Amino acid sequence: MLNLKSRPKAETNGKGDLTATDLITGKQSRNNTPVLIMGTLGFQALNSLVLFGLLIGVFAIAFKPAPTLVQLVDGKPIRVTAKEAKSREPESIKRFSKEVVALMFSMTGTLPPETFDQARLPKPDPGVTIGSKNLKIATASFQAGFALSEDFRKPFLESLADITPQELFGGKSQDPTKPPTQIVPIIKLISEPKQVEPGLWR
Repeated sequence: MLNLKSRPKAETNGKGDLTATDLITGKQSRNNTPVLIMGTLGFQALNSLVLFGLLIGVFAIAFKPAPTLVQLVDGKPIRVTAKEAKSREPESIKRFSKEVVALMFSMTGTLPPETFDQARLPKPDPGVTIGSKNLKIATASFQAGFALSEDFRKPFLESLADITPQELFGGKSQDPTKPPTQIVPIIKLISEPKQVEPGLWR
């Protein structure tokens, strides 16, 4: 008599694969497909986040204004940035103040040279008449005076004319044996500028 309740013992080949006996008895092996699917979904989510970050970076570069380059006289390009109209760098203020003061108080009797030939053979300075006293100031001083405010420029230049040697402008020196007195300022120190308000420095 055949005993239908007894089933043969399931056997495997030692590698986890199903044998013919497993198929007869209905035994199933472990299924790793869900784990593989979840791992793939997690990797794709991480990859999507990285691509989204790269997309944001590309858009940020695309809509960013291009840097402005300025070419110097020697051909060297430099990058410049836009600033407010009243913004100034401290070094620029110091250099401007030094140049203006040096030009304003230079009284040599000759015009500021504009070319190499004028530097080698300077032209005499005719001077510029200032105020009601018919006193003259050096042409360089007159040009530097435009760096001053309008309400301060005229009285300052009139006071400057009082200390300017008038014999520099074609007049006769008090002592013919001595050359005319010349004044050349030597600037040793310019303090650090301090901003009082936008556009105003001390």
